Amino acid sequence: MTIPPVPQDGKPPSDPKRNDEYFKQLGIFVSVFAQMESYLFVNLILMAGVSLEVGRATFSGTRAKEAISYIRRIYAVKQFSIEIRNIMEPCFEQITSINEIRNYLMHYGTNFTQSQLRTTNAVRAYLPDKEIAYEISPGLLHDMSSDIMQVLAAIGYCNDVLLQKTPDVVPVEAMKAQQRSWLYRLPAQASKGRKPHENGRRPKRQPQSSPE
Repeated sequence: MTIPPVPQDGKPPSDPKRNDEYFKQLGIFVSVFAQMESYLFVNLILMAGVSLEVGRATFSGTRAKEAISYIRRIYAVKQFSIEIRNIMEPCFEQITSINEIRNYLMHYGTNFTQSQLRTTNAVRAYLPDKEIAYEISPGLLHDMSSDIMQVLAAIGYCNDVLLQKTPDVVPVEAMKAQQRSWLYRLPAQASKGRKPHENGRRPKRQPQSSPE
């Protein structure tokens, strides 16, 4: 059953097919992001060098942003292979970019109009210059999900290394992460009175079709 989105401009959304695809891609994105946070949680425990029980007691409420901050602090005081750092750091940068949009989607939802989809803090912004909006699309969600899947493979490989279960070959996805071969980039923020960035997809790069 299709749940009709609430129109934000007083008119019914004009593209039900687009909206159905949007909800499909949103569900995939939410799922893979949550899985990535679990992988990152395990990585934090391994980096900290504590037992699983102590890690759960200490870090159970830690989300992606905080986990990355903790891991970077651990990097500063403990010695880890340069390979792990070279793979993980680009992943951290991409997670941080995607997490910005994820937080807007989860906390502010999506505004449906006839012409576009947007996520914005307009309802809660206490000053006009604090109002931020991002344009969003099924294709953008697809690209973010694809990048998170690549991050999952890279973090999984690094976790295996830390557990001394090193595979014979570095996964292609981990190598791509190290090379920053991403589909998504954080779009420019759009304050009130400025046109929102159309999307966060890199121009002139179409390795696989993305639903629009």
